[in-house]
Amino acid sequence: MKSLENQNDKKKSLIIFTPTLSGGVGRVVSNITNGLAVLNFDVTLLVPSFDGDFSDKLSKNIKTHSFNKKRTSSCVFVLANFLKTNKPDAILSLSFHANCIAVISLMISGLSRKTLCIISEHINLAQSLSFLSPIKRFIMKAFIYTFYRKADALLAVSSGAADSMSKYSGVDRSKISVINNPVLDENFFLSINETVNHPFLNNKNIPVMITVGRFDYQKDVGTLLVSMSYIKKDRPIRLIICGDGPLKNEMEIKAKELNIYDDIDFMGFTKNPFPYIKKSDVFVLSSLYEGLPTVLIEALAIGVPIVSTDCPDGPREILNNGEYGMLVQVSNPKALSQAIIETLDSKKDIEIKESDILKYEVSFAVKKYADLINNNIK
Repeated sequence: MKSLENQNDKKKSLIIFTPTLSGGVGRVVSNITNGLAVLNFDVTLLVPSFDGDFSDKLSKNIKTHSFNKKRTSSCVFVLANFLKTNKPDAILSLSFHANCIAVISLMISGLSRKTLCIISEHINLAQSLSFLSPIKRFIMKAFIYTFYRKADALLAVSSGAADSMSKYSGVDRSKISVINNPVLDENFFLSINETVNHPFLNNKNIPVMITVGRFDYQKDVGTLLVSMSYIKKDRPIRLIICGDGPLKNEMEIKAKELNIYDDIDFMGFTKNPFPYIKKSDVFVLSSLYEGLPTVLIEALAIGVPIVSTDCPDGPREILNNGEYGMLVQVSNPKALSQAIIETLDSKKDIEIKESDILKYEVSFAVKKYADLINNNIK
């Protein structure tokens, strides 16, 4: 291992390999990439293809490269060639597919003993595995156990995600670092106060819920829609949904069937949802599982009342065991509706400890990434 004194004499070349630049992952990746570039790293960001929600948020000195592949799993040999040509000091990968491809590509390139390999998990592997078919589950577990243990360093974004990572990789839990997502910076706090004009938010005689995320199985927007139909039996309520995804049309049909469609704005992807969150009466997360939901951290920092499912992992950790927002059972629309009503009726001011916000600041988290790389560089 090189001494820190020698490491700081030159810029260290770092490749960050991520399957996507969209949604919360894109925001986190851009924050990590920009932050490490400031801390004397020569950063190259690699993606299978540019899906680009946050590519324009990258600093100009960040090198980017797309392999023009539809699937992360198709990047094995092109990544191996890229590594062999560029010989980086370190590679940091994000998520299961990128992690396995990074390890395999390093082995093919012959750089396993020269390039530091750090793999990271941003979701609970146990929950992710539980929704797969038996054959796919067997294959994924075999890949995790085989390749994760070959990485030089492992990290997860929450304690629960780290526990799950340890269980399926066979790597001792004490050897897995936990670094919370770098989410909050000056630009975030400035963006909160941008002016927005929305008919739901201009008429505050009717309370407004808001949620932000993809329309997919994991986010379980259907449960939120059913809970809204229960609330409407008690009082008027409106909902703003910021996000796109494969189940959007299905959820629009479901909203019509529940007779709540006219009280919902399916806004689609919104680059800056934060002013909408700030002006809403309650933020709701209805996910089946997470790793460390970025948008929940952002809602907490904004100061809006929060209701979330108590899913693995992240919400309980972020909301300090329910102190900063109500936690309800997963896939329980009745419990979710009752928690939303209780939150809307509550006049209680919640005081959030400064330390519980600080750990999600970009500068704080990125420093931990830099330390992890510097302390393990080959």
